[in-house]
Amino acid sequence: MSLGSAAELAWFGEFVCGASRAPGAARDQRRMAMSVEVKIGISDSNRELSIQSTLTSDKVYAEVEAALGGKQQLLSLVDDKGSRYLVPVTKISYIEVGGGENRKVGFGS
Repeated sequence: MSLGSAAELAWFGEFVCGASRAPGAARDQRRMAMSVEVKIGISDSNRELSIQSTLTSDKVYAEVEAALGGKQQLLSLVDDKGSRYLVPVTKISYIEVGGGENRKVGFGS
């Protein structure tokens, strides 16, 4: 097999690397790989609730701040798998909002 033209080389590089030809696919994969860890301490419980959210750290912080500010009775969060969590604001002991980080996909060293 002869890979001579630039188009053939570009196609071969995309094929080998698994890249998609869709214009926004790489951006969408990066967006999906972002996660923010949210840890919620619940009063009268020995364990904390840990959630991986696809929201940005600032958006999670704003939702937590609105709930704790008395605007809402429940803190509502959705994790990266689509599960929904409702936590009564009166039962929250503490909340830790981690910074946004890229999850490593595949084999890393």
